[in-house]
Amino acid sequence: MRVALDLRLAFHRRGGIATYAARLLEALSEAEPASTFIEVRDRRDPSRTDGLPNVRTLRAVTPAHFRSEPWTLPIELLRARADLFHATDFVAPLPSPTPTVVTIHDLTFLRRPELVTPEARRYYSRVPRSVRRARAVIAVSAATKHDVVTMLGMPEDRVHVVPLAADAVFRPVDDEGLLRAARDRFGLPGRFVLFVGTREPRKNLGALIDACTALRDGGEPVPLVLVGEEGWLSDDLERRARSEENVVVLGPVSANDLVAIYNLATVVALPTFDEGFGLPVVESMACGTPVVCSGEGALPEVAGDAALLVDPRDVGAITAALASVMEDAALRDGMRRRGFVRSATFGWDRTARETAAVYRSVLQEARS
Repeated sequence: MRVALDLRLAFHRRGGIATYAARLLEALSEAEPASTFIEVRDRRDPSRTDGLPNVRTLRAVTPAHFRSEPWTLPIELLRARADLFHATDFVAPLPSPTPTVVTIHDLTFLRRPELVTPEARRYYSRVPRSVRRARAVIAVSAATKHDVVTMLGMPEDRVHVVPLAADAVFRPVDDEGLLRAARDRFGLPGRFVLFVGTREPRKNLGALIDACTALRDGGEPVPLVLVGEEGWLSDDLERRARSEENVVVLGPVSANDLVAIYNLATVVALPTFDEGFGLPVVESMACGTPVVCSGEGALPEVAGDAALLVDPRDVGAITAALASVMEDAALRDGMRRRGFVRSATFGWDRTARETAAVYRSVLQEARS
């Protein structure tokens, strides 16, 4: 196989979809040594995937999310001479010079349109047409597949569930010196609630701040640490987060620093309104950190029995769940054990194998 994968978003942002595309490429390269993979990157992006003999790089003039992307990117893809193109970021080129597989991460823009910007709604308005034209759709969870089938009218047999995974770097850290250095460098308190992700309305951070303010540890509000980038429609949230004494806004951090922060956290909270997968849940569990998360979207299927699920609209329920974890050492130990078992069911090798199987089914259908 000769497969082109879209990695252009990495020039504009870290984490999320950009991480998915990069990790998938690396795992595919290892799982499919006889195949060739072409990473399609923004021409301004100096980075490339090094050390993998079956990976090539194509620099594209068309930026990610550009208005003319559906028409100009197909012309650029001709240079890849690929058997198949994997649109990792919702929108496939129209028309495509090769069979196309598209990954849908969530349909929040349709389920909760008030939580996205007008610009985002315009971009994602291309998704229904893109999905219809794709030879196959990869959904990152069963919840997302259900939405693609019911909201976009895709036949079930054309939508394949392929879950994400945490990198191997996410693991328990026993090096007290390393953890102490991270605590000092970021000014982290002894006990704290951690949120990891883009700060945007669907993440429900206002309710999480309320819960941590109501929750008391030694008579004081429980510190809340926010790791990740500022997202859309977040101006009011940013002002509030930066004005609250018990909220620490760190912004994006390196993967190694994030591992240390997960290990230092007392509990990770993800009370989001909607989530297509929820990678921080798996990362937290792999580090041995208990998780309190929403019972909405894909989070229940990802967390399984290893997390406490809450109604994201009920601040009292969020507060009570966080209090249970912070106050009950036996509960934390049990969640830690179940989290290790649950996180081990996800792996990039599995993601690569199942993605490659989708590629092969598409190519076989195209040849028949």
